[in-house]
Amino acid sequence: MNRELQQIQEALLAFFRQNDLQAKVEIKKINGIRFNILIVTKQFQNLDIEQRVQLFESALQTEGLALNSSRIGLYLLYEPDEYEELESDNNITFEYTQSVLPFWSDTLLTDAVNSEKSVYDISEENPKRPITVTFYSFKGGVGRTTALAIVARELVSQGRRVVAVDFDLEAPGLASLFQIPTENTLGLLDYLHQRLLYPDSKQPDIADCIRRVELRGNRGDLYIVPAGEFNENYIHRLADLNTSALYKPQPSLLDQFRSDLIRQLDPDIILIDARTGLNDLSGLAVLDLADLVLLCFAPNSQGRQGMHWIVNAIQARQRSQRPDLNYRFVLTPFPQAEPIVTQPILEENVDWIAQHQPLNNTFGPEDLEELYVTIGYDPRLPIRESFKDSLPEDLVIRYKGMADYVTASLPLPKAINPEPTINRDLALQELSFTTPIAGDIKKEDLQIVFQRTSDFDEFVNERTTLIRGAKGTGKTMLFRLFVEFPEEAKRLAKIEEIKKDTKFISGHGLSSNNLEIKRDSFSVIENKLGNQKWSLVWRVYAIIKLWHSLEQEGNPSLELHNSLQAEVIRASKSQTDLVEALCNIVSNDMAATIIYDQLKAINSWLEKQSSQVWLLYDDLDAVGGGDNDLRLRALGGLFAGWLELAPLKAIQWKFFVREDLWKAVSTRFTNASHYTGHEVTLSWTESDLWRLVLRQAISNSKEFQRAVKQRGLQLENLEELDENLLRVGLRLLWGERMGGGKAAFTHRWILGRIKDAQGNSFPRSLIELLSNALRFEKTLPKPSITLNHLIRSNALIKALPDMSKARVQALGEEYPNIPEWLNSLSQSESPISEEDLKSRWNVPEDESERRISALIDAGVMKLRERERQEHLGRRYNIAELYRMGIGMLLRGPYGSK
Repeated sequence: MNRELQQIQEALLAFFRQNDLQAKVEIKKINGIRFNILIVTKQFQNLDIEQRVQLFESALQTEGLALNSSRIGLYLLYEPDEYEELESDNNITFEYTQSVLPFWSDTLLTDAVNSEKSVYDISEENPKRPITVTFYSFKGGVGRTTALAIVARELVSQGRRVVAVDFDLEAPGLASLFQIPTENTLGLLDYLHQRLLYPDSKQPDIADCIRRVELRGNRGDLYIVPAGEFNENYIHRLADLNTSALYKPQPSLLDQFRSDLIRQLDPDIILIDARTGLNDLSGLAVLDLADLVLLCFAPNSQGRQGMHWIVNAIQARQRSQRPDLNYRFVLTPFPQAEPIVTQPILEENVDWIAQHQPLNNTFGPEDLEELYVTIGYDPRLPIRESFKDSLPEDLVIRYKGMADYVTASLPLPKAINPEPTINRDLALQELSFTTPIAGDIKKEDLQIVFQRTSDFDEFVNERTTLIRGAKGTGKTMLFRLFVEFPEEAKRLAKIEEIKKDTKFISGHGLSSNNLEIKRDSFSVIENKLGNQKWSLVWRVYAIIKLWHSLEQEGNPSLELHNSLQAEVIRASKSQTDLVEALCNIVSNDMAATIIYDQLKAINSWLEKQSSQVWLLYDDLDAVGGGDNDLRLRALGGLFAGWLELAPLKAIQWKFFVREDLWKAVSTRFTNASHYTGHEVTLSWTESDLWRLVLRQAISNSKEFQRAVKQRGLQLENLEELDENLLRVGLRLLWGERMGGGKAAFTHRWILGRIKDAQGNSFPRSLIELLSNALRFEKTLPKPSITLNHLIRSNALIKALPDMSKARVQALGEEYPNIPEWLNSLSQSESPISEEDLKSRWNVPEDESERRISALIDAGVMKLRERERQEHLGRRYNIAELYRMGIGMLLRGPYGSK
């Protein structure tokens, strides 16, 4: 017993033994600050419980003990006979211990006796990864979960890998915002409940509790850990959940959950949707798990009153165990009214925020805006059922401040010097743009056409097997770069993670290779073997590729199974020999065992050589020629087969597959969800696109190179500059606006015309637009005034139709039926109604619906959501990328143009 408790015990004994020499006082500590009191004395005889409490309080006052009542857990007040009876029956529960846990009450009480501790000595280390951000509100109805959903989307659009966890177990809702079905769904509650009942259990696996959200046009990844399936069993499991037990033993179950989540997904950011109020789970989410807390509250006295105690608890946690814990304020919903109304409200809340600043990051009056964001009420949000589809830009921009809080720790680049000068005529004469055609890469062009995109690290990561993306997002470029120019690929991509002696082999997709199954040969193979052998066929195909590639390098110690040797060797002679070899090996009754053992032997051989092989697969949309069902069956076998081969770590598999093709194939085999955490979706961010443009301009024009160098822009530092600084260099290329004044910003105008309806950006279309614009610029009359940029808006506008036509042509190569459908839309208007579409096609209803669905999936058009919701009929916006190539007119407020 510490000195303080001993003094309290002695004082109470002195009081009660004045009239009862046998009085008994015991004090038992619960944790560092709370304690229970037991008093047994004759003075309680014939007194009811209320009278006994009054006597107990008199004792405290008489002895001058100013105790905070919240520090007393239990006070048991008995007369001697009662105590003896209860003690003989073992019915007195008095002594128990409890460690200090990160709950609201314990944290505040800990601070009451430890407030002298300081937190201001915080190390300046690099930001931890992943960072955990908790969204919390004291009361409901402020849009906390909505804010998390929108911020998650914004972070994903920046190329982040984000996982959002529904910690609001009493009222879960995060999954529904992203249209994730909750039927037969495992989640956080299942994970915690099972491990509390059976501490050694490893079920359910963390992978089974994660759902991937398919977000079109984003280059990052979003995953959700839902609460679980909400049914009667859920309610019972929730009632059983003992939050204190989550911290027994150490490491705690929550530590285990976080570790499993990181192991499975390797996220950049973990977002937690915490429960409202002062319950234990919200305390854990705010006080223990979070690195940053976004505190959402209504800008009124009621909102501030509740948040006051939350801030006190967080500051107490900062003073004791979490000096790195940080928080920011979100005033939501902030009233939308005239400044005469809103300004006093804002000032009142800012004054309050100034008094509740984080202890580890205080600001002066002039910088208080760094501590809060305001989000106005938007009537579209309460009725929006899903955040899976793209959101209006004016809506997203309101939440960018919250997203900026998450990414605020990123280092800022050095300032760039202001306006340079450029010899415009000389730069135009030198300048050229090279369209990156993946199928015809020359080694000398790699420095110009290859851009290391922001998702490249995910691609080279050993955990990544599935590389998804729309046509034109760079899949084939990456495939051919690594297969045909491996050393250049390593140098240009600055890859240090890949082993020095890693070999890159085409598993499929290099048409010039003699060991390539031609598209029409797939039907021959299926006719001979049936449609259930595709998994084995792909494995044999891999063995043939691996052996011939490694054998050519002179590796005599790499042996083949006796039953495989003759067939594998003959496979390189001709297409007929390759097909026959595949079929003969797979037809063997022991084929499955022999094939797996051979792959295992190759893997072991590679490990002994301390070597590694990448098998890369491309051109999968051409498998089976024009037979789509055959293609889906064949690829289903390929993707299902990898799930069993994944443990062979010396052989890394990389599958490049089109988004719509993966969507169709993944329904054809079980356990497709096991690719979760092993895939990356290729897409181009705005920064990636601008780096490609500047790379080509700097490489092809010495005058442009000289001019932008004055602004600090060089090939060597392009990867380090953010969007804003890249735009500084781009202004020298195409100016600030399309015509000056209040016209559109040029970079935004360009972005809007190289994106499809799903938000995918196409670098090839960008370079084609600039190449055509440069050609037109050289034919335009010389400017009558001095210009400090090269390409005028007129040239860009003139270049647009040719670029759009080229993109429509490329779409036809991807989807052979679509050009015929689009020809029918020439001279129609965008937006186009569903009735007009059907009238122009003049085909059966089900065929029209199929075409509409296909055009939406291909990114040609998008349904106008507002009109659908307001029952005004269905109309579709045609992406500007395709509109002029189709020959469609644009309907504006004053008619068509």
